[in-house]
Amino acid sequence: MRTLTGAFVAATGVTPLQYQQDLRMGHAELPLATTDRAVEQVARDCGYADPRHFRRLFTHRYGVSPRAFRAAVA
Repeated sequence: MRTLTGAFVAATGVTPLQYQQDLRMGHAELPLATTDRAVEQVARDCGYADPRHFRRLFTHRYGVSPRAFRAAVA
């Protein structure tokens, strides 16, 4: 491998950024589904300083907003 990123992609099938986002989004699912914490707080707890960025990524990934996700699983 020529680069660390290339080696990471070869080993995991995703880029380091995608891997990090996968982990963060995975950590967001449980509190959204089981608590009444504000979406902004869940975003911060999962490492997102900007709740708007979290909402955009979440909506792109799951096809629904964090609030709609919460309503669907509640």
